[in-house]
Amino acid sequence: MAGTRYELRVAGCLSERARWAFPGMRVAALRSQTSIYAEFDDGTDLHELLDRCSRMGLRLISVRQLTSITTRTSAATRAAAERTSVQARVPDSSPSGGAAEPSPAQPPAVRDERGGT
Repeated sequence: MAGTRYELRVAGCLSERARWAFPGMRVAALRSQTSIYAEFDDGTDLHELLDRCSRMGLRLISVRQLTSITTRTSAATRAAAERTSVQARVPDSSPSGGAAEPSPAQPPAVRDERGGT
């Protein structure tokens, strides 16, 4: 089962030593803040991480639940399928009634000297 992904932002840039307090998590410095990205199977792990930040004296700025990659991919796949089905249902309103016309990029058929194509 995939866990829930979170981003925690804390004030300041963490030292290399402080970063070691977050094993298995991605820690990224963003100007005067640090983002900590983590994935947890239950809420207990999140509370433990928040407690760890507090014990380290870090000032928490925000906690944000992130959309999982599979959710985003599924939504994009559904949207693409929906666009395709809508395009398939749109009737052809061209003057030829949908009959194939040579495109300007296609050269006209060349007739041979016997009158055939």
